[in-house]
Amino acid sequence: TGIAFHPLTGEIWAVHQRPGIVDVLFKIDPATGTFIAGSFPGNQDYLRLRTLGSATDFTGLTLDPTDWQLYGAITDGAGTDHLVQVNRHNGNIADTGATTSELTDLSFDATGQLWAIDAGMLYAVDKTSAALDAGTDIFPLALSATRG
Repeated sequence: TGIAFHPLTGEIWAVHQRPGIVDVLFKIDPATGTFIAGSFPGNQDYLRLRTLGSATDFTGLTLDPTDWQLYGAITDGAGTDHLVQVNRHNGNIADTGATTSELTDLSFDATGQLWAIDAGMLYAVDKTSAALDAGTDIFPLALSATRG
């Protein structure tokens, strides 16, 4: 799952996670909130996203505001976790590198710094290598004991 917005074109891309089946990338009409039929080359409604070995499930999607490259987090749910670049025209992916955590979402700030979260941690991510910093616990200490 994931969603990314292009501020210059108004395009919205989203990933539909289909367990056991290849995930798909589709576009959403910002005015109606519905998917846009025939919006990809060859009048396709969606693009099948490529997989990376056993990693088939996209868990995050974001657009770099410095070069408009689409990035995704992909996992197999069993320890194979990667940051990938996504070609928004054909669904191909390029592996940026393995991450040390199963990331649940991604986002860029205005400077092009990639950020990611997993179960309670916020990470700065090197978008050229997928390296995560040490991370910061995003829950206050008082709540840490109550989260599961």
